[in-house]
Amino acid sequence: MSNSMKKIYLIGLWLVIGCFLFVGNVNAEEIKVVDKKVLLQKALKNYNKNITAKFVKTDIQTILKFFAVEFGLNIVSTPEVIGSLSFTVKDVGPFDAFDSVLTVNGYDWNLENKIIRVFKQNPVRIFSLNYVKAVEIASAVRNLVSESGKISINPETNILIIKDAASNLKSISKLIKDLDQPPRQVLVEVKVLELQKDFSRTTGINLAYERSADNYVKSNGFASTPGDSSKGMFVKVLSGDLSAIVNAVESNSKVNFLAQPKLLVLNHKKATINTGRKLGYKTYLESSSGTVSEVVNFLNIGTTLTFTPHISEDNHILMEIKPTISDGEINASQLPEESLTETDTSVMVRDGQTIVIGGLIRNKKNKTVNAVPFISDVPFIGMLFRKDTITNEKVETVILITPYIVTPEMLLETVPMLDELENQ
Repeated sequence: MSNSMKKIYLIGLWLVIGCFLFVGNVNAEEIKVVDKKVLLQKALKNYNKNITAKFVKTDIQTILKFFAVEFGLNIVSTPEVIGSLSFTVKDVGPFDAFDSVLTVNGYDWNLENKIIRVFKQNPVRIFSLNYVKAVEIASAVRNLVSESGKISINPETNILIIKDAASNLKSISKLIKDLDQPPRQVLVEVKVLELQKDFSRTTGINLAYERSADNYVKSNGFASTPGDSSKGMFVKVLSGDLSAIVNAVESNSKVNFLAQPKLLVLNHKKATINTGRKLGYKTYLESSSGTVSEVVNFLNIGTTLTFTPHISEDNHILMEIKPTISDGEINASQLPEESLTETDTSVMVRDGQTIVIGGLIRNKKNKTVNAVPFISDVPFIGMLFRKDTITNEKVETVILITPYIVTPEMLLETVPMLDELENQ
């Protein structure tokens, strides 16, 4: 090996060691760099002389006994500490003599309660994680790391660094490989509809609850056996292609589509859809000095849907769903008034089945303006030729949720292949 190659090798080795010792903030278990020299000096506070000794092919256990008698401390070693050593020290401090003899020959030690424990040096393994956060992996493998092992992470580069016995690192490496897998994903299609009261009667499409072997669902937050005449909230599951129903609903004037998003959600991760508007109102704050300041606040009204998908081993999807329907207004006193309907439910469905949540009924105010064209736009006089009518009507919010398990084939259909990009 040339001198330049040796330099590069030494620089790389020191970088690895430096990375291990000086990695920043650790949430799972921090590396604690203990100044063993200070600890040994405290334990040997009455030992004020240097050491001169020479050993030739001497069993390491004999050498450890020499230091135990010299230091007046108990020294124990693990079964891996075996073999013969040769070394010569002349007039050196106790720490330098003891530490150099062990570390140069591949051993390490620590001191606790006046007992020095000698063991074989643990190798360092660096894991560059692709999919899971290093903090989460560190928590998962913590119990596999021995007492002499150490864990550190670099959150910025998502690197996990473990120093432990080679036998432990083998099982830890396997566990990390099993855990650091691409997360499964769910494509969730959501349709939020606002139906007028007589929608089912005029269209012949019934989205209300109908108990059958195919769509019967018992879920948290809803009655388990409502009948067709139930006027409360309901949940049901539909199978098959719903395009015909959706097309019929879209073409009906008694339906208002509030939102039709599609979200790609990681397995076990929460997602939220908000649709609606904000109503502003003012409040006034008076300080202790008498100064009055004006603050603008907002009342959020509309539909909020929060859900979390969980994919089972048999490819069913457990959907944790929380729909919230809110309505409100700013009254004559410039104060917010809000009505709120919300619930929590969990529904297990197959891939591609549609969850229907309905019965979220509320009163809606509609403002109708009847005016004479052009004249009604004239300031002051136009008010005589315009009439505003406010009517109340009952509307029902229906939410259709269709989850699909994302497969590698689905991703390939939407993401161009790398080789095709290179050929362009």
